[in-house]
Amino acid sequence: MCAGLPVIASEEIGAVADLVKNGFNGLLFKAGDIDALAEHLITLVANANLRQQMGKNSRNVIADWDFEHCAKGIKEALTYLRVR
Repeated sequence: MCAGLPVIASEEIGAVADLVKNGFNGLLFKAGDIDALAEHLITLVANANLRQQMGKNSRNVIADWDFEHCAKGIKEALTYLRVR
């Protein structure tokens, strides 16, 4: 994402919900669905405009992610767990 590239990822990856918006900055597939993975790869290889746009979107999504952002998320998660 930092390199300005689209993401192809399994829906089951933990950070996917925060970082990858299907059709916006990448493409998602169900774990083990090799056909869907192959289709996504073919789609991005064949479509330079889509690849470039998704890459720009990836860079914008990841731009705000840094150590402070991660630390804040961890603190919020711990606070949530403590409250429960």
